[in-house]
Amino acid sequence: MSAAPSEDLRAAVAAQGWFHTIDLGGGLVTDGRDESPRKLGWIGLPSDLRGRSVLDVGAWDGFFSFECERRGADRVVALDGPAWREPAWGPGGFGTRSEAGA
Repeated sequence: MSAAPSEDLRAAVAAQGWFHTIDLGGGLVTDGRDESPRKLGWIGLPSDLRGRSVLDVGAWDGFFSFECERRGADRVVALDGPAWREPAWGPGGFGTRSEAGA
C-alpha cells in the first residue's frame, strides 16, 4: 500500500489543468474534463500488454499511456506536441506517473 499523497502534491495536481481523469493512487484523482476511464470499454485495449511497446500519439496528459503501463507494457512512449506547449500544459505538467507519486 502506498503512502497518502502529500499536501504539496495534492496542491500541484489541483493547480494543473487536466483533460483526462486519471487516478494517481492514494485517493488522488485529476479533475479532468474527459470521462477517460469510461472510454476503455470502447477501444478494446488488451488487458495484458506484457512484452509490448506502445506509442500513444495524441496522448494529451496521458490517461491511456498510464493505463498501458498499468497493464504491463514494457515500454510506453507518449507524445502530443500541441498539448505540451506552454501556456497550456508545458513543463508545468507531470512527465511520468512516478513524478505524480503513483
